[in-house]
Amino acid sequence: YYYSIDPADFQARVESFGPGFDFDYCLRETRTILDKYNDLDWLDVARHLSGLALIARPQSLTAKLMHARVRLRLGERDEAISLLEDARGPAIPERFASNDDQDSWYTVSQLLGDLYLETGEPAKAVACLNDFRRSAKSGAKTWFKLAQAYEALGDLARARKCYGQAAAYDGNPYAGPALEALSRLEG
Repeated sequence: YYYSIDPADFQARVESFGPGFDFDYCLRETRTILDKYNDLDWLDVARHLSGLALIARPQSLTAKLMHARVRLRLGERDEAISLLEDARGPAIPERFASNDDQDSWYTVSQLLGDLYLETGEPAKAVACLNDFRRSAKSGAKTWFKLAQAYEALGDLARARKCYGQAAAYDGNPYAGPALEALSRLEG
């Protein structure tokens, strides 16, 4: 049913939908689609549902994150980066509307850090990844990406320190590449 709702019509009448609109359903289904499917038809459904959620709650960090993830999956990198930058804002919020929004803010920081590395903006990547390091979900991958960003900036001392942190996590897939990078930087 939600797929049949026209976004422009919904935008014009969002107030009248009020409590009858299931925001959580839209995000749950978007997440399920992103986790299970890759074909364009399903991604179009995910874009539609996450777009409706964003119309219903334009300040929701989780809705912005979900919509950005769909846009990334569809190859719309610039649009996704714009959404993620909007969700991240200029600094970490003093308070989050919910635990989901807090988790989403950290995930936004991680995604933006990765995207900034890919697009050749290592200084922005460092800022995002350092924020993500405060998350319980941070680990060897974060240290490795930080090291790459510092190396791209020419800050080899910090790069070596971060590669060392990434290598310290036993059994992680970044340990080998981190050790190789350390060897390369010291040699």
